[in-house]
Amino acid sequence: MSSAETQHYPQEFLDRLNSVTAKKPRAVIQHILKHGSITSEEMRTLYGDEKPSKTIYSVRQRGIPIANRHVKSTQGTSIVSYSFGDPADLDGATSPKAKRAAYSREFRKMILMAIRQDRKNRRAAQPPQA
Repeated sequence: MSSAETQHYPQEFLDRLNSVTAKKPRAVIQHILKHGSITSEEMRTLYGDEKPSKTIYSVRQRGIPIANRHVKSTQGTSIVSYSFGDPADLDGATSPKAKRAAYSREFRKMILMAIRQDRKNRRAAQPPQA
């Protein structure tokens, strides 16, 4: 990243952007840094991304604010243009799209076992049907 591309973003924001290693989300981030925005059409044609909204969702789930607006495509249809949102909203504290929590495999197994046991106990507690 050149200094011209990053000079107006806080360092904490840039550190978060640089921490993303997944291929498609990283490509979107780099494109927005370089060009200011990316459209769903550009994501399809430049990066072969057939599900742009899924990629944007993935970026948002990493706590990076993404703003969107509707624009016209080269064919005249309505598409979405994505750009960075407010860097102060880095972890989505004021956004409904807050960062997804990652739980360990052991914790998830423990929760599933508890749910199964609860279901089993509820079935056992039900009176037999006639």
